[in-house]
Amino acid sequence: MATVMGQRPVDLLVLNYGGNERGDGLTEAAYFDYMDVALQRLRAGRNPACLIIGPSDHGMRQRGKIVSDANIVKMVGWQRKWAAKVGCAFWDSRAFMGGDGSMGRWVKQGMGWGDYSHFTGKGEQAMGLGFYRTLLKGLRDYQRRR
Repeated sequence: MATVMGQRPVDLLVLNYGGNERGDGLTEAAYFDYMDVALQRLRAGRNPACLIIGPSDHGMRQRGKIVSDANIVKMVGWQRKWAAKVGCAFWDSRAFMGGDGSMGRWVKQGMGWGDYSHFTGKGEQAMGLGFYRTLLKGLRDYQRRR
């Protein structure tokens, strides 16, 4: 990884972890260590800007309702805290979706699959466009302040 990253000029690292890791049973400290190692490897001795994309909402059935997976809620908090600790920006994709129980609503709108974890093409487009618009707004805000 260091060799590959060392051959490329890197201005921004974007990391997106969460959904698949939600059942790993890590503690916050172990998760921070895991993320520290990943960031160190990707930076390869340089210090480019970084952006963490938090995990999207994942739903599960509970008493006939779709509720958010508690592990995702916990990981969003950890990632937000870790990003602040290491000086990375954080984009909360779960908040963009609408917060608690949002994957259930996205499934009803045809933007998520019935596994309450994955997006349909329509959902992928909505997420991508939301992220893109957030980046552009950040750029415009930055340019106005200069």
